[in-house]
Amino acid sequence: FGGQPFLAQRLASKQALKDSVEKDASLVEIVSTFIGFNTSLIESFWHYMLAHATSAFYYRHLMM
Repeated sequence: FGGQPFLAQRLASKQALKDSVEKDASLVEIVSTFIGFNTSLIESFWHYMLAHATSAFYYRHLMM
């Protein structure tokens, strides 16, 4: 019966594929979390800078 080793091989490669996909998924999760954190950091920095700049601009405008 020649079908048995082939089936086992396919199952093994499927498991290996599943493992590598899960590994990639966790890596992607880590990277996206890191990028997401940095993005929110950069965004809040820009919001702070913009708010600061506009308030300073308005303040100067009012004082003139």
